[in-house]
Amino acid sequence: MNRLTILVCLTLLFAVPAGCGYQGRRVPMDVEAVLSQDFNPTDLHLMKDAVTELLAKDVFPPGRKPFVYVARVRNLTDEHINTEAISEYVAVNVGDSGQVRLTEVAKGLDEAIKQLEFQQGAFVDPASAKKAGKMIGADYFLQGELTNITTKAGRKRGQFFQFTLTLVNIETLESWKSLVHIQKVGKRGLFGW
Repeated sequence: MNRLTILVCLTLLFAVPAGCGYQGRRVPMDVEAVLSQDFNPTDLHLMKDAVTELLAKDVFPPGRKPFVYVARVRNLTDEHINTEAISEYVAVNVGDSGQVRLTEVAKGLDEAIKQLEFQQGAFVDPASAKKAGKMIGADYFLQGELTNITTKAGRKRGQFFQFTLTLVNIETLESWKSLVHIQKVGKRGLFGW
């Protein structure tokens, strides 16, 4: 009995620390790296479908590239999700479409105002100083919402995400929407969740 106790203690002594460490490695971007039912980079790539679908709706006047600003995506889930990364991902894909021109209202406005104020001061040559009142007004804005529904049954957990992307005409408030649904199932190990 004493030997069995010592064997169990030694096994636990070496097995527990070995099971607690993380090992990581890089994988190509086209490899799906789903480690849990939580929101992850693969889900971010699925959101490109919402952008593509929305831009395919033939919303913009022919022969003209309207100005669009991308508002920050709102996180309405029960998870901590970096919506700044989602907003930037959407903005890059909208800009890369070639159908619109982007304006940087959310992040660029404060910096642009500071720079305009600086350039009107004594340190900048008035001939090269930029003038206030020449910013371009956006024709549309794009906003997104990420919501989820979580279900649990025993050791299983389900996660349903919905990403809604809405394009809004600033003058008329006419809007166009696109959705992406993501559903996942995970199974809890014996310890944790």
